[in-house]
Amino acid sequence: MELQEALDLLESKANSPTFIKAVGKTVVEAIRTLVEAQRCNVVLTAEEVLKVLNDYYVFESRMRRLVELYEELSGGALTALVRMTLGEDAALPDMDYRLLLRELEAYRSELFRLAERVKEAERRCRAYSSTSSRA
Repeated sequence: MELQEALDLLESKANSPTFIKAVGKTVVEAIRTLVEAQRCNVVLTAEEVLKVLNDYYVFESRMRRLVELYEELSGGALTALVRMTLGEDAALPDMDYRLLLRELEAYRSELFRLAERVKEAERRCRAYSSTSSRA
């Protein structure tokens, strides 16, 4: 049985008058509390977390390379670096600025997707959050 199926089953049982009578109101309240708490959680797989972390490290190392390249240039060479990076003068030998932007956009999209999962969990559990914060 999948987690969502189990939650749906428990929620339907907790709303059944015969179930409430059989197990008691305290048990039903405990079930409802656990169901709400679970619906408030955002579950990230290890693969999702490791992918975002790995992508960050790759992009960060490329950005570090840009800074190192800047350090190698003489003073006042920021304009030249920007032109090189934007491809106005010449492309960097081991990097393509457009590729870096696409990667950055992909990482940003992934982070926004994770943030949307968190926001959805917050919407699902507004009532639970307000009652649990008083504890």
